[in-house]
Amino acid sequence: MFITTLKSVGESGKGDGLMISYTRLWKLLEKRGYTRKDIIRLAGISESTYRKLLAGDTVRMDVLERLCRALHVDIGDVCSFRE
Repeated sequence: MFITTLKSVGESGKGDGLMISYTRLWKLLEKRGYTRKDIIRLAGISESTYRKLLAGDTVRMDVLERLCRALHVDIGDVCSFRE
C-alpha cells in the first residue's frame, strides 16, 4: 500500500506519526488512463519524485500542488492523511 509516515517533532524531539497515503492518486491516474510518462510530463515532476510517490515516501508540498494543478483536483483527491 502507498502509505508513509510524516514525523512532527515537538520540543522533546519525539515525533508523532501522521500517515499519508497516495492511493487516491493512483486510482485517479488509472481511472483517467494516465501513464507514468504522462503524469511526469503534465505535472513537471522528475522520475525520482515519481518513484518516491510510488514507494509511498514523503514529497514536498509543491510536488503535490503541481500534481493537483495538472489533474485539476484538490489535494484530498490525490492523498489522504490519518493518525
